[in-house]
Amino acid sequence: MNTITLRDMASIIAKAETRPEEKVFNQLKGLAGRNILSALPDFYGKKGALLFRPKEIYRARMLLAALDNGFAADALATFDAQLRSESREVFANGTHVERSLEKAVAALGDENQAWQFQVGQQRINGKLAYSGHWTINGRHSEATHDWLSQPPEGYEFDYAGSLESVVTLMFTNICRPIFDEVARRENTESPE
Repeated sequence: MNTITLRDMASIIAKAETRPEEKVFNQLKGLAGRNILSALPDFYGKKGALLFRPKEIYRARMLLAALDNGFAADALATFDAQLRSESREVFANGTHVERSLEKAVAALGDENQAWQFQVGQQRINGKLAYSGHWTINGRHSEATHDWLSQPPEGYEFDYAGSLESVVTLMFTNICRPIFDEVARRENTESPE
């Protein structure tokens, strides 16, 4: 599968999660219409269908999870930018850890890794703002803190505004069924 259409994405998500395909398709079409889902430029499928890189299905599914969890449509672009951000960390023993959507997708085949995406919602000067970061097996990077834990004694978390909520989206739990469905389809489409 070199490219994928919105209809393909909707079909895979619907099959993997036993959801109504047409509803998923309409949600994806709305995201593409607002340019939150990015189609490949100047490439079109049958009947002018927008084409996407296959890994976009995981980003699309996380955006649907954000909608399912009450994120307003106007906040999705900010959520998406946070989702696509990367962080790097080097431990004292020289181990490098990178956290990003790309790394989370690559880890879907590893049963020992569980990726989550946490989004803190803060109210700053009357407006909601979002800050998101990746965790692996519940472990935060050194640069980010666990919003749900108490700060170490003698410290306070410094927020620009009032922290109102924290949403944890269980990336691996949400996207592994899609990963499995994509693999199943690739196995049935490839000649043996």
